[in-house]
Amino acid sequence: LEHIDALVLTHAHTDHVGWVPALVRKLGEFDIYCTAGTAALLPVVLGDCYRHYMRKIQRAKEQAPYMRNASDVKEEYFEEDVHLVSSLAITCEYGHQETLFGDVSIRFFEAGHILGAASVLIEDRSGRRIFISGDFSSFPQLTVPAGDWPEDLGEIDLLVMESTYGNRTHSPIADSRNKLISLIRETT
Repeated sequence: LEHIDALVLTHAHTDHVGWVPALVRKLGEFDIYCTAGTAALLPVVLGDCYRHYMRKIQRAKEQAPYMRNASDVKEEYFEEDVHLVSSLAITCEYGHQETLFGDVSIRFFEAGHILGAASVLIEDRSGRRIFISGDFSSFPQLTVPAGDWPEDLGEIDLLVMESTYGNRTHSPIADSRNKLISLIRETT
């Protein structure tokens, strides 16, 4: 990549946002579209990512002298890039159309999963429509409601669907809660 006009984030889990500071470092500033919940989580998640990343970099630098053919270890981004990401975030409301650039627009829909998680409909004036599910939950959780996609979404030209678990489901929430309580009792 040499240039990005805009970046759309479906949610703030590390596997979706962790490398955004490196993109900012490499490509400069660009608009980052996300929900308010995702924008609120970005500084927390990216700060944590940065601390883990720096530990990994430090370990690699310490081990490099003892490795044959070790490549140079360099940081791909720095703490100021982490802070810059949050300032580039443009928060969008669920269900409202937002123009990205030219004739391309997006609309976020609740995806459940975590605070601020969204599915995204991308449209242009020619009528082309792409729907990206992002990670989603079809059932309510203790902290977030179930995903809420409109029934009248219309025809979609391309569906991009994420699937974390595929052929399995989570155990009932009561079982998970009981396991957590047992683990806390055992630990204390």
